[in-house]
Amino acid sequence: MSCIITNSKLSDCPDLKGIAGLQGNAYVFNIYSENNVQTTYTKTGNVISDIIYDGTASTPCLYRIESEKFAHNFNYALAKGDINKYYSQGGVIKVLQETDADMTFVDELNMATAVGIIYKDMKGRWVVLGEKNGLTAQPEEQFAAGQEEGADVGTTITLAGAEYVQYSLFFDTDEATTEAKLIALEATAP
Repeated sequence: MSCIITNSKLSDCPDLKGIAGLQGNAYVFNIYSENNVQTTYTKTGNVISDIIYDGTASTPCLYRIESEKFAHNFNYALAKGDINKYYSQGGVIKVLQETDADMTFVDELNMATAVGIIYKDMKGRWVVLGEKNGLTAQPEEQFAAGQEEGADVGTTITLAGAEYVQYSLFFDTDEATTEAKLIALEATAP
């Protein structure tokens, strides 16, 4: 059985959101369910319009990461340019750890066997990374968010993986429908 995510990373402090204009949330999801069923998608070309989790379409399976003052950064790049091309995918999530739920989220993400991530890029598109093989956490480090006593302490989670496509997009009809679909796919913590 693979290790999976079961919690979101939420913030109830509006001062932490929207720093430097970044207000985007990201979503992580398990590539394999608790029953070891691989996640699939309703997909046309490189556009995903639904996630089929544990064999059932539209099953809530996304765990939201609300943007904080350090937000997140993801990338993809051609890793091998010959006939056997593939793309390295990954990124960094920096989260402040203020509650037990935050610590549980970080622990689960670090231990997860394979996760996918959906994030909003600077063009306003929802980009999907790790859709088939998943991303896996690399060794983490703590960081301090301030310079004085009582400053925030957080964790940097680096995710890395490889796929045969650069990335896919998550989109359903229009922007409002897409956002509503992502919210409808959010799982609640057990």
